[in-house]
Order: sequence, then structure tokens, then C-alpha cells
Amino acid sequence: IYMTKKFTFSILALLACKSIFAQFECNTPRYQSEVFTAVTKTADIVYGSNPNGDASLKLDFYEPTGDVLPKRPLIILAHGGSFYLGTKNDADIVTLCNRFAKMGYATASINYTLGFDAFPPNAGSAERTVYRTVHEMKAAIRYFRKDAATTNTYKIDPSMIIVGGSSAGAFIALHTAYLDQISELPTSIDTTGKNGLEGICGNPGYNSIPQIVVNLCGAIGDSAWMKNNNQPVVSMHGTNDNVVPYGSAIISLSGIQLMPVDGSASLDEQAGKLGLIHDLKTWNNQGHVPYASSTAYMDSTVTFVKDFLYNTLCSMTLGNPESKISDFNFDVFPNPADNALSIKLPVNSKATHYQIIDLAGKVVMSSILKNSEETIHLNTKDLKTGLYSITVFTENGKSSKKLSILH
Repeated sequence: IYMTKKFTFSILALLACKSIFAQFECNTPRYQSEVFTAVTKTADIVYGSNPNGDASLKLDFYEPTGDVLPKRPLIILAHGGSFYLGTKNDADIVTLCNRFAKMGYATASINYTLGFDAFPPNAGSAERTVYRTVHEMKAAIRYFRKDAATTNTYKIDPSMIIVGGSSAGAFIALHTAYLDQISELPTSIDTTGKNGLEGICGNPGYNSIPQIVVNLCGAIGDSAWMKNNNQPVVSMHGTNDNVVPYGSAIISLSGIQLMPVDGSASLDEQAGKLGLIHDLKTWNNQGHVPYASSTAYMDSTVTFVKDFLYNTLCSMTLGNPESKISDFNFDVFPNPADNALSIKLPVNSKATHYQIIDLAGKVVMSSILKNSEETIHLNTKDLKTGLYSITVFTENGKSSKKLSILH
């Protein structure tokens, strides 16, 4: 069952890596279906070392066999297991890596250091574990950006790096993206000799900021860490999850209460308030990671994430100022608007998304559009009184109109 949410975003999120997005291949089967029949896996690539420097960190790299594209978006995934179990060979992660590689993505499954520095674990040891594993995922991101800038062995697009994971792996991905200020770190964490938020796990000097986050049954320590220029996020979660809370609650491990966290529903709500691209699929009455034991749930997971990534990456490339003007027309009513307005699209317009932009050039509202949509109804009560422009993008260009909001 889907919980319908708007895909909204700030234009600053498009440049999270401080680089220009390369052209994503939209309007082709690639990235929308499994167009490759085989995948080539390169196992046990050393991408860094743990913070103590006494153990190698390894990943497995998956790519479409026979692919000739010189640059591919990269998805880096981390396994689950409550931070003390699991490997990069976990079946659900391997399935995701293979299926997205068949769609044309490059994918990687990473190992990270397991265990807590106290047993039984407490809030402080759990926080330090997340901090450590975030450093390791950032080292993996830097590893691929370093390769792209040097030998280009893996042929990834360094401006399209997606991080994600299952359960604990989703914790790591979310904190890699959104825990981006030293002031946000809990007092239990000592950064001495650990290079702040970047860590010392390898590949220094390269950017560690991902562009998109895939959150499968994960949570974040505090959704207030998310900001209005942060990365898009897609989430999937069961309402009856008794391992990682669907909303906001105290998380436990083996019956030991650790700390309050914000699960997928809470962080998705925060993303909407901030104007980020976001979407959430809610599995009603389902528990933790249902896709790990069900082909049907795995299929729906792949489809939901695939659609989000395709629409978001297309939006990022089609939504740039160089998109050409289209000759199609659309209607906005009422105009001026108060607390609500509607956009009426022409039949078969093939619209991909819209943006509402204020006079300062800031995107204040946006949404990816489904192909079947002809009328879009918007709640504009949170927009300030003033003048705006509204632009609808299609596969072939864009069309704009002036918009007034009067409250």
C-alpha cells in the first residue's frame, strides 16, 4: 500500500556534490527495466581500512556485462544486521545489486566494521558505532570518486552517487547524508584524531557527499539534522516494524532501550516540510525488512526505488536552465490563488515534473508527475503572498506561467 507523498525539492539539493550533473539517460529503457541479461561482479575490492587501521574494508562491485556507457550512476548499499551481524553477501543486498546492475546502474555492496565498544550496548556505544560506520561509507564514496578522477576503472559518474541500505545499512546511509555538522554530533562521540565528520578510513581529498539516499527500514537519530538543501530520499517501511520504528520512538537492541530515533515516516514528513525530493512507501501491517524473505516484496521494493531514482535523476537533468522551451500549454486556476490551486495539463502532454519558483529564484514547491496525471491539485497555504512562476517540464522541453498567491 502506498502512502502518497509529494516529491518536493530545493534546487540546491541538485548540487549537493558541488558539481554539475551529467546528462542522465531519460526516455530510454535503461534505468527503467532490466535491459542487461548478465552482471559482472568483482569481489573483495579493498576500499579503505577501519578507523584503527588494522583491518581492511572491502566491497563487491557489480556492473552490467558488456556495458559500453563511459559513465554510470553508482548505488552503494550497506547490509543490515543491527551492527553486529551480516555481510556484503547478504541475500537481499546481493539481489538489489544484481537487479539494479541489470538496469544499467553500477552498484556496490560494502562491508563495514561490526560490533559495539560496550556490552551490553548503551546509547553512547550505539552512537559511536553509527559514527564509525558513517566514516567507512564515506571512504567508499571517496574511493569511487578517486577512481573516477584517476584510473576510471569502474566508469561511474561521480556526480550521481546514491547511498542506501537495509535496516542498519539504511541508518548508515541516512547519517552519511544528513549528519553533516560537527555541532550535531552527540556528546558521547570524541572526534579527537578522527578527522571530524570525514574520518580516517581512506581516500582523503575527495568529496564524500552523496546525491540521493535509499532508506529501506532505517531511521535517523534526529530528523532535525535534515536541512532544506539536502539530498532527496526514498523510504520504505512497515507499520508493524518492531526492530526499527516506523515513526519516532526509542529503539531497542535485544530488549535494551538505546535512544530515540526518527523512522521513515517521521523523516519523510520532515523532508516534505523542508522541500526535499522525497517519497515513502508504507507497508501496512508488515514487520521488519519484508523484502528479505518475500519475492513479491522484493519486486515492489525494486520497482518503487527504481521509479524514484529514474524520476529524480531525470528531474535533476531536465530541470536545468538550459532545458528548451516547449510549445505546449497548460492552465493554472484559480490565479491568483489562495490556499489551493490546480494545474490542468493537455492530454498526452508527457509532463515529467513541475516547479514553483519565487522571485528570488528559489524552488518552493515541486513534484514528479505520473504519466496518467492531467490535473494536479496543490495545497498552497504555506506559500507566502507574492508573485511566482510555475514551470511544467516535459520530455521535450518546458512551459512557464506567472502565478500570484494572495492570502
